[in-house]
Amino acid sequence: MPAASSKRIGQTFYIDLPMKINNKVNLKDKNLIVERWQQRNNDDGRQKIIVEYSSPNIAKPFHVGNLRSTIIGNSVANLLQFYGNDVLRMNYLGDWGTQFAILSLAFDRFGDPDQLRRAPLKHLFDVYVEGNRLCESDIGWKNLAKNRFYQLEQSNDSKIYEQWCEFRRLSCEELEKLYERLAIQFDCYESESMYSGAVKDVIEILQQRQLIKTIDGATWTEVIDHNDERKKISIPLLKNDGTSLYLTRDLAAVLNRRKQFGFDRMLYVVDSSQWKHFNNLKNILYTLHDPVYRNLEHLKFGRILGMSTRKGEAIFLDDVLNEAKHRALEAIQTSQNTKISAEQYEQIADILGVTAIIVHDLSNRRVSEYRFNWNRALRMNGNTGISLQYTHARLCNLIKNFNDCHCSSSLDITAIDTIEGRNLINQILMFDEMIDQAYDQLEPSILTNYLFNLKTAINRANQELTIKGQTQPIQQARLSLFICARNVLNQCMRLIGLQPLESM
Repeated sequence: MPAASSKRIGQTFYIDLPMKINNKVNLKDKNLIVERWQQRNNDDGRQKIIVEYSSPNIAKPFHVGNLRSTIIGNSVANLLQFYGNDVLRMNYLGDWGTQFAILSLAFDRFGDPDQLRRAPLKHLFDVYVEGNRLCESDIGWKNLAKNRFYQLEQSNDSKIYEQWCEFRRLSCEELEKLYERLAIQFDCYESESMYSGAVKDVIEILQQRQLIKTIDGATWTEVIDHNDERKKISIPLLKNDGTSLYLTRDLAAVLNRRKQFGFDRMLYVVDSSQWKHFNNLKNILYTLHDPVYRNLEHLKFGRILGMSTRKGEAIFLDDVLNEAKHRALEAIQTSQNTKISAEQYEQIADILGVTAIIVHDLSNRRVSEYRFNWNRALRMNGNTGISLQYTHARLCNLIKNFNDCHCSSSLDITAIDTIEGRNLINQILMFDEMIDQAYDQLEPSILTNYLFNLKTAINRANQELTIKGQTQPIQQARLSLFICARNVLNQCMRLIGLQPLESM
């Protein structure tokens, strides 16, 4: 079999393997892979894309259910950016509406300033659950909550507004800590409250088109279904007291973002149950003959089963991450293969915990519902996030140990011409196909499951294609293959939102 050619340009490594399975294998490190795909997309047309994701409600702990929007949105944004698009990562905070009025009213009765200082989000959540319970059983309490939101939106009570500001501040501080822990950053924060005042402009536009009607004192619009022009749909816009709804604030947000950002596409990463909301949003814009409706996409995902926010049965992400970290820390402390110093245990354990949760979620298809399972998420072996990190760290250690093994201009292909070697090369070759599929479908699970297959191929090749004790030509060929495998593994891990570890 002919020899393989290879060369280095700076820190970039190329290897061309003339294998029977393919005419050519051209493997590059993550930087060159990024450049290659960005250049390809630039030829086809670069798009300005807003990805709105995470979008938690203030004054509530970050629920595990919010996790799906956050990590799916982050991974989708990574994919879109990887292809060279101009991506704006946006977090749209739920900081307005009757839910805050319920919380505000309940805090007056059940709130404790000391508990608010010690554990702000958990205390506010407990207070909200009590307030929501009263709303369901006491019509008088429910009416008081509606009136409180009216006072807030009309700026009639400075104390209510100051309370809202304080709850919002505490919530944002806690959320920032969690996003830092998840290694997730946003380019832009917006909130529902930003568009409360702009709702009147939306109503005026609809009035000018004679699309407004009043039903029982509330403001409605009748629009055409953009999927079937034969159908007309009535949609509420304002409550009978004149306060705004989520939909009207979303309409105002679309119009403002188009003016401010000039986007080509805007993706809403929101669970599937909200399909009617986004359908109505597009229906209104379609009836207004506003072409922006074509640029809005609801990126649906299935819920995590067995959890309920309002009834107080939620499992909070912070608790899950702490448990994941604790289990990872125990494994690090008891393992004989641990290669990091004791000072790094806490940091590495936290990264492993986050990795376990992200991979557990993204191993499921985006639109699928799944039941959260502690043991499955936190396993140390099998198709899990921790096993991906272990494989990456082991490759990094292998490459570091043989760093003085320089690659020549040609490689001995027979050194990697085994079943395990060919299988690993096949998996590396699949990178382009997998990234195409994930991008076309905006489906992170495709990459996650590709990572599992790549990891398995790496581990089997690592057992078979030993480097230690071999001649230099064999070492060079095998090390070159593992460098390429590490680079592809690293890139894919980053695309789904992981922080690849070099040691653990």
